[in-house]
Amino acid sequence: MDAMHGGGNEFRNDSLRKFKLKGMGVMVMLVFTVFILVLPLVLPPLPPPPIILLFLPLLIFSLLLFLAFSPALQVLPNFDHGSAAVSSV
Repeated sequence: MDAMHGGGNEFRNDSLRKFKLKGMGVMVMLVFTVFILVLPLVLPPLPPPPIILLFLPLLIFSLLLFLAFSPALQVLPNFDHGSAAVSSV
């Protein structure tokens, strides 16, 4: 009987730990949201970035697009199951 209660207690502790972790995550996100909303009102306006930095996201996007459509250098195994049964005699 004690083994059953111990398992239930362990489940309760595990679910409580997950709940605390979720609650902490929500609190961090709320604090971060308040910072995002309040800091632009408190800090002085910043000058615009240099023009070359504005092209940085475009450069990253084009690099990712190139990598997505470039062929793989590794030879992938052929999983054609039909040709394995046929023997060339």
